Amino acid sequence: KPGLLTPDLHERTLTAHRVVALGAALIAHGKEPGPYRTALQRLLEDTGLRTAAEDFARAHGKIPRDPILPKLITDTVDRLG
Repeated sequence: KPGLLTPDLHERTLTAHRVVALGAALIAHGKEPGPYRTALQRLLEDTGLRTAAEDFARAHGKIPRDPILPKLITDTVDRLG
């Protein structure tokens, strides 16, 4: 399902923009309900967002997550020499 992202840190903002670029999410900001209401309505109505999210899930949903962190650590240590 497509996401409504509300990033609060720089790294989360970068990730959110990548997901939006894939067409699988929207970003909303602010303290007023208007942007959230608009984004939620679009999430419900825009079938392209759902399709992009489903395509991503189909392509990446079966990847085992257990080895991800150890591989990141090993790759980082290797790069640091």
